[in-house]
Amino acid sequence: MRRCSLFLLMCLASGLFAQIQVLPDLEVTGESNVRIFLYKKALPYSYDSTLADSSAYFLPMSLPAAEKSEVLLHVPTLRHYLHLEAGSRFDADAHYRYHPAHQSINALGIRGSFKAPKSKLLSRHTSLLADLSRQEDFSLRTQAHYFINEATASRSEYLMGQMLLSTDGIRVSGMEIPEMTNEIRLHQLKQNNLNIEYSSDGLAWYHNSKLDLGRIALTNAIHLYSPRAVIHSGISLPSGFFDSSSVHVIYDGYHLMPSLGFSYHTVPGFDQMFTIANEPISIPNDYHEMLERYRWVDQQQSRRNTSLPLNLSLRYELVNPEGQSFQFSGLELINRSRYYKYRPLLRDGIANDVPELYFGDVFENSSLVSAQFTEASFSLKQTIEVSLAYLPNQSWIRQAYNPLLNVATTAVLDKAPFHASLSLEQRFSSRDEQLRNMPEILDLKLRLAYDIGHYSEAYLVADNILNSPIREHRALPKKGSAVFVGLVHRF
Repeated sequence: MRRCSLFLLMCLASGLFAQIQVLPDLEVTGESNVRIFLYKKALPYSYDSTLADSSAYFLPMSLPAAEKSEVLLHVPTLRHYLHLEAGSRFDADAHYRYHPAHQSINALGIRGSFKAPKSKLLSRHTSLLADLSRQEDFSLRTQAHYFINEATASRSEYLMGQMLLSTDGIRVSGMEIPEMTNEIRLHQLKQNNLNIEYSSDGLAWYHNSKLDLGRIALTNAIHLYSPRAVIHSGISLPSGFFDSSSVHVIYDGYHLMPSLGFSYHTVPGFDQMFTIANEPISIPNDYHEMLERYRWVDQQQSRRNTSLPLNLSLRYELVNPEGQSFQFSGLELINRSRYYKYRPLLRDGIANDVPELYFGDVFENSSLVSAQFTEASFSLKQTIEVSLAYLPNQSWIRQAYNPLLNVATTAVLDKAPFHASLSLEQRFSSRDEQLRNMPEILDLKLRLAYDIGHYSEAYLVADNILNSPIREHRALPKKGSAVFVGLVHRF
């Protein structure tokens, strides 16, 4: 009887608790009367009403999702690019590019450069640029360059017009050509060095293409700019053990050089990569590239192509995920072996302040170790490189101005809108062209930058702060201490 009475009492209590309870109203006194009604409310079948409710996890999956309105960010169209830089050693560079709203014109630009590092040395370079396109797979770049370089008893004047045509994904006679470029240059060079005059004018053609022939691919490079034609052809082979492999034949107008190209990658462990590759290449040496690099140089020797039948590299990379504390984040080990056939080099000329350009063979082996440490916006990189470069055709003497040991330390801080970097490069055991030992180089450089808005930047660079005697050749001006200020503006 007691069990039956207890069971009936529990059923009665459950029924009473299941009823909706109407709670009394609450009145809050203050500046205004606020009446809050507390009562049970039916759960609405709406997605928005359940966003802050734990019951959303128990609703059926078929509940329709609410439509969210997209927030469109207004990104301005930037059609102008301006880069200005001025240095304390009478250096000034200006580069302007305009991207019009035209379907056939990608960009129009102009560039000017002025350098006068010492008395009686003057260099003025002016260039015009136009990038055109008709379709997505067709682009045409035209440029015009006018250089004037003056020294104590030397003057060179260079005028060049350039047209570069690039096409992607075209078919000719049933063959697919995924890549092809053709460049035409028309130049005129006049030099007067101690009343010895030299002039050159003519037409140059550079061609690079890749043909897909089923399972194999054929790459071709033809350079017609020197007295003799240069041809570099390569045909791919079945990969086999390598990721890619190919056979190359390079003819530089004087020598026929066969070579084997290959590439192999393996992952020895987590965040690690090992690569071994040989990539034969051919590099043209036209007047334009040499005058841009050296400015004051005697180029009366016949131009020759630089070929690298041996361009072997072994690379090991280790990347450590970044953390919040200052820690090791990356390691890189590289060994390179290269053989340059006709590499451009400098030697003493007939004028004291204008070296002579010539072409010689160079065998180079370099080993590099690089370690990087990071912490949030700060990074520190330490690099050590040993470089051995010799001239096989000159009794295997060391290449001039090539340091045997390079040690570089670079610290970078990127904390927008401020950016800063400080680097110290140390170069040891260099020799000049007379095989005389050169002093050790301590090149300290500081760069400070500030973001102006989202698209522009102002910067200041203090170069060679310790005023080390940095030279590419003793006839060329020394790279002394200098301060550069610059502005990069996009609008």
